[in-house]
Amino acid sequence: MSVRTVPGDPTIIKDDWIVGRQSETSIFYENMMASDPEYAVFVITGLRGFGKTTLLSRFGELGKEGGCLVGSCDSETDPIHAISVLIKQFSDQGHPVKELGKKYDTCQK
Repeated sequence: MSVRTVPGDPTIIKDDWIVGRQSETSIFYENMMASDPEYAVFVITGLRGFGKTTLLSRFGELGKEGGCLVGSCDSETDPIHAISVLIKQFSDQGHPVKELGKKYDTCQK
């Protein structure tokens, strides 16, 4: 069983301008720490101005601190373009996804 560790208490949000997100952060952290499944997809939706981008940034920080591969894309991105965005993000983190890249190239032809 693999266990991820993140220094400190991840549910404590350090930035004063992030308010009321301890519950969401705890849920994310608990899921990230679980060894099963090996991957997780979190969907964040809501009205403008409710802090989705800020929350996503916090999730990204926690994931990277915990040794997870983190990627994100906008819901308005078409699925094929979203794949290219994720391939680049994963590659930038030192994890090129060659098989997915090959499949993406095939879709582009």
